[in-house]
Amino acid sequence: MSGCETVRVLLVEPDSSAAELMREAMTLREARFEIRHATTLAEAQAQLQAESADVALVELNLPDEQGLATLYGLLKERPTLPIVVLSTIADEDLAITAIQERAQDYLIKDTVHYASVSRSIRYAIERKRIECELNSARQTAQSASAAKSEFLAHMSHELRSPLATILGYADNLLEPQLTRLEIQSAVETIRRNGLHLMEIVNDILDISKVETPRFDVERIVGSPAQIVSDVATMLDVRARAKGLKLAVDWTPGVPATILSDPVRLKQILVNLVSNAIKFTKTGEVRIGVRLIAGEQGTEVPKLEISVRDTGVGIAAGKLRMLFDAYRPAEAWTARQFGGTGLGLPVSRQLARRLGGNITVTSQPDEGSCFVVSVETGPLDGVPRQDSYPQHGTTPRRAEATPAASCSGAFILLAEDGPDNQRLISHILRKAGASLEIADNGREAVELALEAQRDNRPHDLVLMDMQMPEQDGFQAARTLREQGYTQPIIALTAIAVGDRQKCLEAGCNDFATKPIDRGTLLGILHKWLPSEALARHMLTSAG
Repeated sequence: MSGCETVRVLLVEPDSSAAELMREAMTLREARFEIRHATTLAEAQAQLQAESADVALVELNLPDEQGLATLYGLLKERPTLPIVVLSTIADEDLAITAIQERAQDYLIKDTVHYASVSRSIRYAIERKRIECELNSARQTAQSASAAKSEFLAHMSHELRSPLATILGYADNLLEPQLTRLEIQSAVETIRRNGLHLMEIVNDILDISKVETPRFDVERIVGSPAQIVSDVATMLDVRARAKGLKLAVDWTPGVPATILSDPVRLKQILVNLVSNAIKFTKTGEVRIGVRLIAGEQGTEVPKLEISVRDTGVGIAAGKLRMLFDAYRPAEAWTARQFGGTGLGLPVSRQLARRLGGNITVTSQPDEGSCFVVSVETGPLDGVPRQDSYPQHGTTPRRAEATPAASCSGAFILLAEDGPDNQRLISHILRKAGASLEIADNGREAVELALEAQRDNRPHDLVLMDMQMPEQDGFQAARTLREQGYTQPIIALTAIAVGDRQKCLEAGCNDFATKPIDRGTLLGILHKWLPSEALARHMLTSAG
């Protein structure tokens, strides 16, 4: 509190002479004190009910109450009121007890003067402020600790469930005399639970990243029509499996392209549409897309995408908790439908990083509507979409990557994990490639440069980013510093947001772990030099 502010003082003193002396002490040197006077506890409580005070100077022995009971009575009325105790005797034990019971100071009346009263009042106010802040911080920390404990317990269950299934079915595969159908069923179950486990881990990693100020998103050209169409196509099968209709409504005027982060926008939409399907038993899920133009140039244009369902809905009291990462909106919902509860917090953080937000309206047993908005970037000269993808008939099937997409290629695989080495080697050899394997980044650099000196360079280097001795980032930088020009593809389990780090190290592209066979082969095929294909064709012709 600055010295120029007026301090509202409640003086509780039954002795009129003592009260006058205290008034005089507080009014010397034009001190800014607004003083109200009470002679009993009841009168003081009534004044506090009528108007608050910044501080109270209190004689504990009053006509209607004695000792610490006076202090308790005032604190009951105003728990955060700073109180300075006034006394005629220098009772050290009483002074210590009063301060232990939340009084801020203890003054002897006969020794007071302006400086001591003024200082005591201001110190009392500041001490009380600090005390309140500490209490608030303590309560916040305790609440956060309890919430995170609940969150970790929930995450433990979510992680252990698919892990238990994976381990159980893996043990089953070791049993002799399994039928082909039993083996296929076990493998499908392991894969399904593995994918679910990967989604959980991705959610946990995403929420830890988006909560840091260093997290960033890209601003590149993307097509809203393509993004929405991809999401609808991807999730249409899931909707149909539940007997739901998944539809897309386009409002005319949506730009053909926007400047945003297509990967993150797609991630947001996949989460919202997946949730809508998950929490809807009958009816439909509708995706609506429109452009919100800035008014008179004062606002940036935004792309708005709504996801409306006819599902279970959400009670009004639970809506505000939907976007809190550590407080699931309703425990029974998590038990009944599963999931980490992190998708919505991550999605809102991403939407805000993209210059927009996510809002929600809902009615229990009627459904919910989530609306995500993102900035479009400048639209001058950007054409509007003339026609929109039709959705709701037959899902578009993804094009399969040719099995021999790497035929004839000579690839250097740098990977330290034996299991990943075997898996990736199997995929690449099945696709027609020949391999050389390095166990760490230092060995990868040596093999790549040696092959180049011997005039038998690798067509491509597939480089894991986390390896001993020398990691993939260092290895890629070293190769580029040595003039190495062959494509280097990063192989990483880190998030999409770190793509730039891989590119800055000298990589041309990146593939993520866990390995998706089709995605990996598609990336490699894109970067394999044409000479590799030519060699394969010559070999085949010979």
